[in-house]
Amino acid sequence: MKEAGMNNGWLLDRFKNIWMLFDAWERNSEFNWYVFFDDDTTILVNSLTSWLSRLDHNEPLYLGSPASFHSVTFGHGGSGVAISHGAMKKLFGERSSEENKKMLLDLTDELLKEDCGDYMVAVMLKKHVNLKLAPYTFDAPFAQDKFQGETLFHTLVTDENRCEEVVSFHHHGPQEISKMWEFENYLDAPIRYIDFYQSFVHPYLARTLSAWDNRAREKEYSNSFGEELGENKPFSSQEACQSKCEENKKCLQWRYDPFKEYCGLSTVLNLGRPVVIYEKDGRVSQSRNLRGLNVERRVPEEEIVSGWMLERIEERIVKPGASCNGTLGQITEPFGWWWNHMHAR
Repeated sequence: MKEAGMNNGWLLDRFKNIWMLFDAWERNSEFNWYVFFDDDTTILVNSLTSWLSRLDHNEPLYLGSPASFHSVTFGHGGSGVAISHGAMKKLFGERSSEENKKMLLDLTDELLKEDCGDYMVAVMLKKHVNLKLAPYTFDAPFAQDKFQGETLFHTLVTDENRCEEVVSFHHHGPQEISKMWEFENYLDAPIRYIDFYQSFVHPYLARTLSAWDNRAREKEYSNSFGEELGENKPFSSQEACQSKCEENKKCLQWRYDPFKEYCGLSTVLNLGRPVVIYEKDGRVSQSRNLRGLNVERRVPEEEIVSGWMLERIEERIVKPGASCNGTLGQITEPFGWWWNHMHAR
């Protein structure tokens, strides 16, 4: 792998998915569920087992966060995929080991022309079991928002998912994985979005935070097309951006970037994280220079500012969350170790 280099290593990665499913079946064909995910993913075991235990593992089920390639919807392998015993039995259990290997070799030949191994899992299940990825809804089998393709810092909390279990977070490093393991062991219960919000989001929310990106972007306003700045344009000032969010009764958060002359609004809740590196500033500088604004780089006064509508969040997320079935695992005071982790970054 080292000799192959990063790009060629990624090309080799696409072959793992279909073969590891077969290997798992060969090692033990009695498991109720077969779950795979990448090594930069945090799996919350209590949430996962709570969810899957409510489903019939003998029914053919293919569960995951939907992605699309060649018009095929597949479960995103990085954030996690669960395949039931019923599906695996129909896929591998009705053929001999040699027949299964022949099937996989044929699929491997197809993979030589493709980039995504998790996509080929969907192709294999559709072709040989006539099974598609389960609907991404809050109805049975309750797949929506279970496997997260986002990090802990960028996961959205919404009106709909607040009472749902969250099963995974993606693109985590060792620190995040370790902290979530501690958190899960502390609660010793399935973790729902409202629990996650109370412990990891609420203690850090403020009306405004400078040098912070909360990724508000459902509705975007920008001067990238060279419009003249005006008092009523949301991208003209921090106050104008905040005012635009206040006008929209569903808006929960906003962010303003004075250097990019940009305002973003969202009706869902996201904590985000501190801004360490500003991306694409060079491209923005070129655009501004073409318009006669000789500004090469942003100054401290041009840091991204993020804001939240705290009263609306309380009414739409926190108070309704108190009615979720079961005992909330919320922690009223910030975790000492988590607080230190956040502020040491």
